[in-house]
Amino acid sequence: MHKIFLVDDEIIVRESIRSSIDWDQTNYSLVGEAPDGEMALSMMMDLKPDILLTDIRMPFMDGLALADIVKKNMPWVRIIILSGHDEFQYAKKAISLGVSAYLLKPISPDELLNTLDEVAAEIDEERLRKQSLEKLQHQLESSASARSERLLEDLITGALTTADAIEAARGQGVNLLARHYLKLNAKLTSGLVSKSIYCRTNF
Repeated sequence: MHKIFLVDDEIIVRESIRSSIDWDQTNYSLVGEAPDGEMALSMMMDLKPDILLTDIRMPFMDGLALADIVKKNMPWVRIIILSGHDEFQYAKKAISLGVSAYLLKPISPDELLNTLDEVAAEIDEERLRKQSLEKLQHQLESSASARSERLLEDLITGALTTADAIEAARGQGVNLLARHYLKLNAKLTSGLVSKSIYCRTNF
């Protein structure tokens, strides 16, 4: 379910969008609405929507100013501009802000839903990519931790010399070389062996 926030100073437009679509039968939830960007901003901070539908020309804070602030403070929010003005400068500014779509009023329910579906697909793809990266990072960290533990065990048990340990650590992206004595206090998981290892390098 993707959360949508609607901003338009014309109440008839907000009512039309709210009533022309059976939101309960979609993958979207219309979580809030506001008549201007200033009021919308404080509400969005609490509601944390996924998609912002906003008009451009509004009192107090217009849609482009709102989009700019939202992009900086809530970068996950995708923005769809609903404008009654087919003006190049508006569209150019909207593109520079990284909005996902620029739609001209009046807009049909089907056109709005199709646009929402396209934007939602982008959101889902980004979330999946983020989850995959987090999973990969966790796997890499777990693997690195296991290799480090094995290296430490080999040092304690004498299976590796200090020189071999330094070389092995370098292969793991860990630099044991320093301008001073390096003391490794280690204890095996079994708790049966505890030993301090000293090594010195001449750099």
